Amino acid sequence: MDPLKINAFADDLLERCARRRLGLKATLEEFLPQAARKFGAQAAAVETLNEDLKKESFRWGAASPRLRWVFHPLDVAGRRVGSIAFGYRGPAPADPRYRECLNALCEELDGVLWNIQTAAVKQRLMERVTRCLTRSVLREAIDEAVGALHAEIPFRHLGLVYVNDDASGGNRIQYRIYAGRRCIHDSEQRPHHPLSRAIGKLGLNLLNPEQHVVRHTLGFREGMGFNLSGQAAGARNLGKLVAEVAGGLDTFGRDLMRIFANSVSQRLIDYNRERRHLAQFFAPDVVSELLSDPDYRRKHLSPRVKPVAILYADINSFTKLCERALRRPDRIGEFVDHWSEGAVRIGWERGGVFDKMVGDCVIIHFGPPFY
Repeated sequence: MDPLKINAFADDLLERCARRRLGLKATLEEFLPQAARKFGAQAAAVETLNEDLKKESFRWGAASPRLRWVFHPLDVAGRRVGSIAFGYRGPAPADPRYRECLNALCEELDGVLWNIQTAAVKQRLMERVTRCLTRSVLREAIDEAVGALHAEIPFRHLGLVYVNDDASGGNRIQYRIYAGRRCIHDSEQRPHHPLSRAIGKLGLNLLNPEQHVVRHTLGFREGMGFNLSGQAAGARNLGKLVAEVAGGLDTFGRDLMRIFANSVSQRLIDYNRERRHLAQFFAPDVVSELLSDPDYRRKHLSPRVKPVAILYADINSFTKLCERALRRPDRIGEFVDHWSEGAVRIGWERGGVFDKMVGDCVIIHFGPPFY
């Protein structure tokens, strides 16, 4: 037996299966009988993880308790993921190169398993992160998603800096810093003072893809960065993800980071869209309070019968004012915009909720959403 010929045989057979885009089961249905004949075996079996990362056994040939089995481990990136075995009615071949040939065969099969399992891990991570990010409270959603990422990539530190539209107090750029899966700094309660100063100095320029200020400020020596981008949705840069991983990341690890970054980007797009929608009616601090409650829609925004006060505020003699003083449509529009912004702001300061405008009349409710 020649290990080089065995390697070429396995490579050619598995390549043909790949070109036909066969799944693992169909691939092994073709691979096992031909491999068994090459090794003079009457049966062959593989036990490994399938596309769903669940253990599964695949067999070909005679099912006899008298068969003598020769096993060889299968591993992916140094981690054992199963084994292959050939069954013989008599002793295994005495060829001194038998084990070398078996190893050559498994090297090619390991490559197939690597491709299948990396694809499965990516899909699983995407599903877990997406599920975590469905939580309505953004900070809790991000914390859970970071935990899911850490289960696949044991990073030492991770920093997430992102745009929070309409955040109160001027904290438009917010952040969360992690040691492992534990949040140790955040922009609201446990600030990282050097990063906060950098945000105050640079503002949104901090998120420029050419800037590496976040990574350097956090002191990530073996760090790498990924942009959170909403450009596909017509938005600007949404933030930055920086991570420190011992020894750096291989291509697979970088792919996982990009999957995480893309999922967080989409969550930020949805979150900021939700904030902007609520900000049309509620004061900024009320928006923040609503979004801090995972059940705010049912508890505070669902229909109910409650006593409320309704304010109707309009401009006295608005028609005459338009005809005699403002005259031009653009001036009338600017005047109404200025008037309505001020009226809504005063209403918010006194606990009101903007309902709508009818002409020059501003309608504000007092009572909702917390009554």
